[in-house]
Amino acid sequence: MTRTRAPLVALLRDVTRLDLPQVSFIVAARDTLAVVAPLGIGAATGHLVGGLMVAIGALTVSFSDRPAPYRLKADRMLLGSAVGAVSVFVGSASGGIGWLAVLLAAAWGFGGGLLVALGQDATQIGLSGIILLVVLAHQPGSPLAAARLAGLVLLGGLLPTLLAIAPWPWRRFGPERAALAAVFRALADFARAPTAPTAPPPASGALLAASTALAGIGVTQDQVAEGLRSLLDEAERTRGDLLALSDLRARVPAAVSAAIAAFLAAAAPALAAIARGIASGRLPPASAAAVVDVERATEALRGVTPEAATARPADRLTAAEAAGRAEALSGQLRAAARIVEDVSQQAEPPAVEPAPALPRELQPRAPLAILRANLTLRSAAFRHAIRLAAGVALADALARLLGLPRGYWVPLTVAIVLKPEFATTFARGLARLVGTGLGLVLATVLVHTLLGGVGERIALVAVLVFVIRGLGPANYAILVVAVTAMIVVLLSLAGVPPGTTIADRGLDTVLGGALALIAFVVWPTWERTTAPDVLADLLAADRAYFGAVMQAHLQPAPPNPATVRPWRNAARLARSNAEASVERLSREPGRSPGELDLARGLLANSHRFVRGALALEALLGAGGVRGSPTLDAFVADVEVALDWLARALRGGTPSRPPPDLRAAARALEHAPPELLTGAQPAAALARQVLLAREADRIVDSINTMIHLLRAAKLG
Repeated sequence: MTRTRAPLVALLRDVTRLDLPQVSFIVAARDTLAVVAPLGIGAATGHLVGGLMVAIGALTVSFSDRPAPYRLKADRMLLGSAVGAVSVFVGSASGGIGWLAVLLAAAWGFGGGLLVALGQDATQIGLSGIILLVVLAHQPGSPLAAARLAGLVLLGGLLPTLLAIAPWPWRRFGPERAALAAVFRALADFARAPTAPTAPPPASGALLAASTALAGIGVTQDQVAEGLRSLLDEAERTRGDLLALSDLRARVPAAVSAAIAAFLAAAAPALAAIARGIASGRLPPASAAAVVDVERATEALRGVTPEAATARPADRLTAAEAAGRAEALSGQLRAAARIVEDVSQQAEPPAVEPAPALPRELQPRAPLAILRANLTLRSAAFRHAIRLAAGVALADALARLLGLPRGYWVPLTVAIVLKPEFATTFARGLARLVGTGLGLVLATVLVHTLLGGVGERIALVAVLVFVIRGLGPANYAILVVAVTAMIVVLLSLAGVPPGTTIADRGLDTVLGGALALIAFVVWPTWERTTAPDVLADLLAADRAYFGAVMQAHLQPAPPNPATVRPWRNAARLARSNAEASVERLSREPGRSPGELDLARGLLANSHRFVRGALALEALLGAGGVRGSPTLDAFVADVEVALDWLARALRGGTPSRPPPDLRAAARALEHAPPELLTGAQPAAALARQVLLAREADRIVDSINTMIHLLRAAKLG
C-alpha cells in the first residue's frame, strides 16, 4: 500500500504545486501586450482573422521568453518564430492530402521529440512547431494562402521578441546580473544555515546558471562584462571557504566553533548586500558596515586559541586554518564589494585571468552533433522521439478517419501530454483532463452570459494570456485551464460558437490523453532504467574534476586555479542532472524501495566526495602540494575506484576489484611535511592536516558508495 501510494501522492503534489520562483508578472505583461495588440488592431481595421493569426504567432513564441542573456534570448525567440512560420506553411499547404499530413505529423513529432536532448528551450520550440503544424493541417489552403498565414505568424513571433529584448541597449547585462545576484543570495543563505555534509554543495544550481549566462556574453573586453566575470570567480572562491569553515565547526573546540559561527553570521549580511548591489548596480549603504562586521569577526576568530581547552597540536592547527579561511573570505568580500562599485561606475575592474580552453572530453558539442549522438535506442530522447512520432501520427490519422470536428485537438493533446518520463506524462495527463473541463466551462459561461462583444472578448483574452504567462509556468493545471478557456474565446472571435466547442474539445482531449498514456504504457521509458547511467555520468564527471584539481596541484609550475574551472562546471551540470533523475525516480511507481535508497545513497555520498574535492581545490590558493609517490598513488587509486563505480553502475563487470583506498589514505596521512610547497613549517603542517582530513572524507565517501552498490547487487 505504501509503495503504491507514495508515487501517487507525489504526482498529485506535482499537479497542485505552485512553483513561485517561476512567476514573473513583468514577462506576463509584455507577452500579453504582444498577443492582444494584434487582436485590437485587427478588430479596429476589419481584419480580425489576420490579427488572430498574428496573435497566435506571438503566443507560441512567448513561451520561449524565459530568463537568459539578451543575445541568447533573441536567438532563441527568432528561431522559434522561424520554426513556427515553416510549420504553419507546411501544415496548411499539405493539409488537403490526408496521408501526407499524417506523414508530416510523424516527422514533426520525431523531430520535436528528439529536441529534448538539447534542453528545455529546444523542447519548447519543437512542441510549438508540432502544435502549429497539426492545427493548420486541419485548415488546408493553397500554397499562396499558406505563405500568407506563415508570414502573419512570423510577424507575430517578432512582437514578443522585440518586447523581450527592448531593455538591451540600456540594461545590457540585466539577466547576467540577476544570475550572479542569485549566487550571492544562495551563499548568504548557506552562511546563515550551513547544510549537512551529505547535502549538495551550496549554490550549485545558481552557479551553473550564472556560468551559462556569462558564457552567453561571448568574448568581449567590455569593462562591465569583465567585472561580472570577476564576481563569478570571487563567488567560487567564497563558496570554497564557506564550505571549509562550515566543516571545521565540527572539528574544533567549542570556543573556536562559536567564533566560526559568529563569523558566518557576520558574513551572511555582507553577502546579501553584495547580491543586492549586483542586482541593482549599486551597493546598498549598509554594505560597508556589513564588511566591517566581517573584519571584526575575523579578528575575533584569530584571537581565539584552543590551548585552554585542549593541548592537541591538531586542534591548534585546525584553529589556525579556520582563522586563515576567515581572513581569506573577508578579503574576498571586500574584493567583491569593490568590483560591484567599479562595475556600477564602469571603471576598470580587477584583471581576470582568462578561462582556459575546455578540455576535449568536455567541450560542448554543436547541436547537430548532440542530435546525431542520440540517434540510438539507448538514448531516452530517441525512444521518446519514436513514441511521440507514432502517437501524434496515430492520433491525427484517427481524428481524420472518424471525421471529428476540430480533430486537431487529438494529436495536439498527445504532443502536449507525452513526455520522456512517467511522472511528467501522467501528471500532465491528469492536469490536462481536469483543467480542460474547467477551462471549457469557464470560458463558455463567460462568453455566453457576460462577454458578447468583440472588445469584451479581447479583454478576456488579455486576462487569460496574463494568467498563462504569469502563473502558467508555476503550475501546469492553471496553465491548462487558462489555455483551454483562451482557445474557446479565440475560436469565438473566428466565428466558432462556444457552445459547440465544449463537447468536441472535451472528447478530443480525453481521446488524445488516453492515446498518450497508452503510448507510454506500450513502450515506457522508466527512470529506474536511466538513473544508473545518469549517476554513472556524475561519478565520471567527479573523477575528471578531482583529477583536474590534483593535476593543478602537481604540475611543476605554480598552481593555477583557473585550469580547474571547466571540469568543475561539467561536474556541476552532471550533479544537477543526477539530482533531477533521482527526484523523478522518487515519483515513479513500480520501482522498489531498494532502487530509490541506492540512488539516494549514491547521490548523498557523491555530495560528500565533491565537498572534499572542493576543499582540495581551495588549497590551490595557498600554494598547493608537491608531488610524491605517496600522493600520486592516492590520486590514482581514487580515480580507479570512481571508474570502477561508474562501470558497475552502467552494468559492466570491472575486471578487478577496487583498490584499498583506506591504506592509501593512511600512507598519505603519515607522509612527510615536505609534501607541501610554498609555506612556512607551521603552515605546511596545517595544510598537511587538511590534506589528510579531506583524503579521509573522500575515501570514506567512495568506500560507502562501493558498499551500497555491492549490497544492492547481492540483495
